[in-house]
Amino acid sequence: MQKNNFQQKLKPFLLNAICIFIGFGLFTNTALAKIKYGMWEITVKVQMDGMPVDTPQEKIQKCITRKNLTPGDNNDKEGCDMDKVNRKGDTVSWTVNCARDKHTMKGTGVVVYSDNTMTGHAQFQAGGKGLATMKMKLQYKGKRLGKCK
Repeated sequence: MQKNNFQQKLKPFLLNAICIFIGFGLFTNTALAKIKYGMWEITVKVQMDGMPVDTPQEKIQKCITRKNLTPGDNNDKEGCDMDKVNRKGDTVSWTVNCARDKHTMKGTGVVVYSDNTMTGHAQFQAGGKGLATMKMKLQYKGKRLGKCK
């Protein structure tokens, strides 16, 4: 009888301990998933199918904000729609669709921010009516430089 009484007293204690542990884990995960907004230097490496050599790496600087989390330079937005930008913790994913004249392009990408660095990749397929299809892969590496100018 005494063993059963001990188990009844132990159950609420264990339940509370589990709730505290889960709550602490969720709090810690949320705190660690903070993306540092500001000016970022992003190196982009492009690989194109069918090309014997990769294109030279390009460095861009971009102000990463709550509303603009993707690494592209976004200089030529005409005809392009950035769809489905999703953020889960420190990971940002997106899709893009472009249509201009006879040319089309669509792709997906994902980047992961970690403190003052980021890494990621994207895949695009370009083509159009009467044009050959070309596939591209982009790799992103970035570092935070400080506040936006």
